[in-house]
Amino acid sequence: MISKQRKVSMRIILFLVMILMPSFCIFAEDFINKIDPIITTNQQQLDTEKKDGKNTQSICKALYNAIDDELKRSNYCVQDSDCKTMELGGPLVEFGCFHFINKDVDSGALYNKMLQYHNKCSGVVDDCSSAAKPVCVKNKCEMSPDKK
Repeated sequence: MISKQRKVSMRIILFLVMILMPSFCIFAEDFINKIDPIITTNQQQLDTEKKDGKNTQSICKALYNAIDDELKRSNYCVQDSDCKTMELGGPLVEFGCFHFINKDVDSGALYNKMLQYHNKCSGVVDDCSSAAKPVCVKNKCEMSPDKK
C-alpha cells in the first residue's frame, strides 16, 4: 500500500514532468532550427566554391566551427545516465577521438554533418584510442576521473 505522502510526491513529480517536458522539446526544436540553416548554408557555399574552383578554406573553417559549436551545445546533463559517448576517429578524427553528449541528442545527425565536412574539407589521419565511460560533472559529460 502506498502512503498518502508518497502519492502526493508522485503527483508533484508527474506534474513537473508534464510542465517541463514541452519546454525541453521547444528548446530542442529551436536549437535544431538555429544550427541547421548555418550548416546547410555553409555546405551550399562550399559546393558552389568547389564547382567554381575557388578557395574553400574559409567555408570549411565556418562549417567546422558550426559543427564544433553544436557538439559543445550537445554536452549537457543532470546525472551520469544522461551522458553518452560519440566515438569518432577514422575520417572524423578532425573533431577529436570522441565527444561526450547528452543521450537524447541525435548523434546520427551529428555524424552525418561531420561526414559531409570530411568529404568536402578533410584529409586527416586517424590516431585514436577508445573513450572511457562518461560521467556527469557540474552538468557536463566528462571522462570518468579514474580514467583520466
